[in-house]
Amino acid sequence: MKLNSFIDYKVSGRIFRIAENTHAAAELIYQEDINRFSLQAICFYALACELYLKSTDVKVFENIASEELVLDSEVASNLRGHKLDSLLKNNKNIFLIEKIKIYFEKNNSKIEDDALKFRDYFEHSRYGYEKISGHPYDITGVRSLCSNLRLAIYDAHMMQPKELI
Repeated sequence: MKLNSFIDYKVSGRIFRIAENTHAAAELIYQEDINRFSLQAICFYALACELYLKSTDVKVFENIASEELVLDSEVASNLRGHKLDSLLKNNKNIFLIEKIKIYFEKNNSKIEDDALKFRDYFEHSRYGYEKISGHPYDITGVRSLCSNLRLAIYDAHMMQPKELI
């Protein structure tokens, strides 16, 4: 079956892979030298969360089979901005977002609460020299959100996640 434009449960494989690579970079920092590069790890985790969410609400500019991950470059996210709670709230992929919410609930968490708590982490951490970045961060929490988003997307597609690093 071929569909045009918006596909209810599509995930952009291209955006998702970039999110996974960013996530993997954060994990390498976390495992190797978190004390020295903690703000950079937080920035990468938060950016990966943003990209995971953006990968779930995409426009497709050509016909694709409905059961495929979209790997083609003719894909763009419908979501704009950096605030995680807004990306979640404005996501039009209702079917997939509901599956992600269920995954979080099964793991005793609410994605809405996490997205709100970490909403500004990317914007605040990317410029570590600015006053706005000078507040405490919950690296364990944003790391967990990042991992759960990744696994929830895999779970929604009934796919086994590959090794991150």
